Amino acid sequence: MVEGQVITAGQQGLDRLPGRGDDAAGIEMEGAGVSIAGHLNQSLPVLIVRGISDRADGTKGTTDRRGTRETAARHAAAFAFALVGDLDGGADETR
Repeated sequence: MVEGQVITAGQQGLDRLPGRGDDAAGIEMEGAGVSIAGHLNQSLPVLIVRGISDRADGTKGTTDRRGTRETAARHAAAFAFALVGDLDGGADETR
C-alpha cells in the first residue's frame, strides 16, 4: 500500500506518488486521517483494514462490473471480524 492524497485511475497517477514501489497493491487515502483522530483522542488505538478491489491501473470499470468491490468488502469484513474474535480470546467459537 502507498499513501497519497490523490485519486487516480491510471498508471501515470500512480507514478507520481512518492515512495511508490512496483509491487504496491493499492492507494491508502483515508487511514492517515483516522489514525490522527485516534491519536488526538487520547491515543485511541486504530487499525485500518482495507479491501483491495482494483489496482488503480485504469481497469476499475471492468473490475467493478465483475463484483470485485463487493468481494473485497466481504474479505476485509471477514478479516476484521476474525481479528476481533482473536483479540477477544476467541469468545465466539461458532464462527
